[in-house]
Amino acid sequence: MQSTARLVLLQETKLNGEAIEEASSWALANGWKTLFEDAGTGAKGRPSAGCAIAIRERFGLSQPPGCESCTVAPHRLIGALVEFPGLAFVAYSGYWRASEGMSERNFDLTAKLGEHTQAHGKSFVAGGDFNVAPELVQATGLIEQMGATIVHSG
Repeated sequence: MQSTARLVLLQETKLNGEAIEEASSWALANGWKTLFEDAGTGAKGRPSAGCAIAIRERFGLSQPPGCESCTVAPHRLIGALVEFPGLAFVAYSGYWRASEGMSERNFDLTAKLGEHTQAHGKSFVAGGDFNVAPELVQATGLIEQMGATIVHSG
């Protein structure tokens, strides 16, 4: 991964087991620590979804305080405490379900994000492929409940 970034949020990795181990080893050899959420199994029996967080190896990456796990929603959403000199926050990487808009399943993912943010009480950034128009996410009221602001690319 050639980048000047210090933190990268990845979606739709489609990796499991040994493939995650190989990707993590490659990343570490190239100066990155990683945290992966296993992919699920799609309708055709192939890997689907999966997400990851990568941070330069000199910075911190750990389980958020007050949370039982970095997994927020299996195969779809993870969060980790990231620590830079003088700055710590929880970073989330998520992959909402495609072609569903703000379906019940995507609403539930957004609600789980909110619950997880409340458990640790820290500042956070959630990046991902939300597959839902920002105005539809905003209309749920969940973003306001989290005390968050949607920033999107358009």
